[in-house]
Amino acid sequence: MTPTPGHTPGHVAVSVSSGSEAAIFLADAVLGELHFEHPDWSSHLEADRAEAIRTRRQLLDEAARDATTLVGYHLWGPWTVERRGGA
Repeated sequence: MTPTPGHTPGHVAVSVSSGSEAAIFLADAVLGELHFEHPDWSSHLEADRAEAIRTRRQLLDEAARDATTLVGYHLWGPWTVERRGGA
C-alpha cells in the first residue's frame, strides 16, 4: 500500500506486480479520465485539494515513467498513461 494523501484522511493506493508487469489501484486519487490531461483539476470532495493534486501528479508521473497499468473506482477500465505536453 502507498499513502496517497489529499482525497480523504488515510487514503491509500494498492500496487500489484508480476514479473515485469505492474498495476496500481488508485481508489479515489484519480476521479476520472479527465484527470489524465488535467491533473490540477480538483473536486469539492477532496479533503486537501493541494495535497490531492500533488498526489495525483506524482502517481500519474510514476505510471507514465514505469508503464504501470492504472485502475480505479472512477475509471472505465484499465489504463496506461503517457506524457503529452504538460499533461
